[in-house]
This record gives sequence, C-alpha cells and structure tokens, in this order.
Amino acid sequence: MEISNKFSRVHDRKKAGNDPALVEIDPEVKSIENLNKRIFGQGRILVVEDEALIRDLFKKRLTALQYEIMEAENGEEGLRRYRENPPDLVITDIVMPDKDGTEFIMALKRDFPAAKIIAMSAGGRNQPNTYLEVARILGARYVFAKPVNWSELVNAIRELMEIRI
Repeated sequence: MEISNKFSRVHDRKKAGNDPALVEIDPEVKSIENLNKRIFGQGRILVVEDEALIRDLFKKRLTALQYEIMEAENGEEGLRRYRENPPDLVITDIVMPDKDGTEFIMALKRDFPAAKIIAMSAGGRNQPNTYLEVARILGARYVFAKPVNWSELVNAIRELMEIRI
C-alpha cells in the first residue's frame, strides 16, 4: 500500500509539471530489487520436501509472509524446478527418496554456486546433526533440526533474502 501511494504522488506531480528528478524516494527502497520485493512480495522460495503435509505447512506460513512458494517433493524435481525458474532461496529436507537433500545440494551448488540454501532434517536413521553438518559442508548457509523453530527459520530466510551475490 505504501509504495502504491508513493507512486500515486509521483504520478500526480508529473501531471502537475514538477520535475520527476526532484521527487522524494522512499528511503527503505534502496534498489530496484528491493522495490520489486516491496511491490510484488518478499521473494521466491523453493521448498524441497517429500512430505506433502510439511510442504503445505511451509507454503501456508511463508505465503502469509508474502513469499512466493515453489514446491518439489524430491531433489530431482527440485533441480528441475530450480533450472526452470531460479528462486531467491531454497529450503530443503535432507532425507528424501530419489535424489536426497545432500545429493540435491551438491548438484545445485555445482551448477549454481551462488544458490542460497537452508537445509533441515529430522535425522532418519542417523542423528539429524550428522546430516545437517554434511549439508553445511556442502554449502547450506543455515541448517535446522526438525521440528524447526519457526522464528529462527524466518530470521534466517529474511537474512538470506537481503544478501546479494
């Protein structure tokens, strides 16, 4: 709302004949990228998770925070979705059928070294920390054991969305 009001004022000033170069810019809008996020949402996140209920939970919660959500149920589908339309951030489970999270992270970082990744795991047969340490070594910027602390995850998402590469 705030941005559209500023654009309305800019538009009205142009009609009035004022020089658009003299129009004040909202100090929070520091780049076109930030402007687009403010107008169209916070950014696009790919959630790679084999359990539909967890994917749905992430989609509902992150959509409520104005993120656009893409979904994949395994690493193979996640790679395909990333290649088709690269998101701003990836959140991936580790233990999944077909291509698991560690294989997915390796392939993603090989093909897209700047990819921003958050990994999560309940552990499967091993302790979650074992998988998460491997994910960190492979390039995940943040790792979380399930059940995920939602406020910590949101803080990590917000921080990674601000980082430009």
